[in-house]
Amino acid sequence: MKYLFLTLLWVTTALAFGQNDIEAQARQATDALTAHYKLDEAQQQQMYQIQLRKYRNLQQIAAYKQTNPTLYLQKLKAIRLGTDGSIKRLLRNEQLPIYYEDLRQRRKREAQLIKELRSQGATQQQIDAALMEELARQ
Repeated sequence: MKYLFLTLLWVTTALAFGQNDIEAQARQATDALTAHYKLDEAQQQQMYQIQLRKYRNLQQIAAYKQTNPTLYLQKLKAIRLGTDGSIKRLLRNEQLPIYYEDLRQRRKREAQLIKELRSQGATQQQIDAALMEELARQ
């Protein structure tokens, strides 16, 4: 019984810290995006929800990184696509040019990365791994 209680206490604490970490990451990302896009109060609340969902989804797929890298990459792309779509819907017309420029710069960085890796003779698996890291950082 004592060990069961200690185990439950440990699991509850780990989950609470994990949740706090996700909330802190979402808040930090929201703060950065608020400054970048000059979001108003209502947009900030929506952006926080978008970022919270993103970080929860990233936490859910973390196990696939080691067990099934292909599936992990697919899910990373899906998370990014969903997050990008949510952010785009959130922004006003005067904020969209900044968003589109960000997308253009990100695509250029990724294309440059792929080009460099191919010129170095990297395999498709190595390119996918590098893209995984790039996607995970964003």
